[in-house]
Amino acid sequence: MTDLIKKQQLILTIAQEQQVEKIQLHLSSKQPSDNHLNTLAVDSFVLVAYPEGHRPEDKLMCRWYGPMQVVEINEAAYHVRDLVTMKVDVVHVSRLKPFYQNGLIQPREVAYAEGCVWEVLKVHQHRKEGRARTGVSLLIEWAGFPQQKHWTWEPWSAHLGRNARIIEYLQQHKELKHLISGAFK
Repeated sequence: MTDLIKKQQLILTIAQEQQVEKIQLHLSSKQPSDNHLNTLAVDSFVLVAYPEGHRPEDKLMCRWYGPMQVVEINEAAYHVRDLVTMKVDVVHVSRLKPFYQNGLIQPREVAYAEGCVWEVLKVHQHRKEGRARTGVSLLIEWAGFPQQKHWTWEPWSAHLGRNARIIEYLQQHKELKHLISGAFK
């Protein structure tokens, strides 16, 4: 019985040594990955990984969002500007990778498409709906869709109130000025 145990221990030791050799060989044969950190400069465009524990809203969406523009670098903390909202966030460099463009791709267009956000080109008119103070809809012309058949009536929301062209339209119509948040008055 003890001979059998000794043989098993010998076989186990040999197998472990072989496994360590295979792992070391595998790791030594791997080429060092491209270090993209030195390509991330101010004014370059990057993609950002979602924070740990957070996922995109839809499982079919990419695990990276953006592109965003690097506006400042402070060691491992990168200040990146969202090209849709123009908001600046601080992101650790480990969550960034370069956004490669070939001259035909405009990063801002990609950012709008990724976020399913359309750019407001112009507000043409408005209409009251119901008695509610905010019961207003706006007829919006979207960038890239100049034909009137593609314009849409959008109900008022705080999200719309963050758009510069919509704020401009509200300021031109005194009956709608109450919709402008305090930050934009």
